[in-house]
Amino acid sequence: MPVIMAPANHEFYGKAVDTAVPTLKVAATTKDISMLDDEVIVAGTRFLGTALWSDFRMRCFAPTSSGMP
Repeated sequence: MPVIMAPANHEFYGKAVDTAVPTLKVAATTKDISMLDDEVIVAGTRFLGTALWSDFRMRCFAPTSSGMP
């Protein structure tokens, strides 16, 4: 049975995204798991997805970030 891993915030906690993604991809392939990072094709079916979060402080979106808990 195909397994697709969709990484989220806990997979990246305490790590840099640019180093965490390659590490997760290697770990997934050793267990015959497909990691969903933008897109993955499993048994001829294309799955789309990504972890979505934003650092509003980085772009100075004060009105947006102030409305979030």
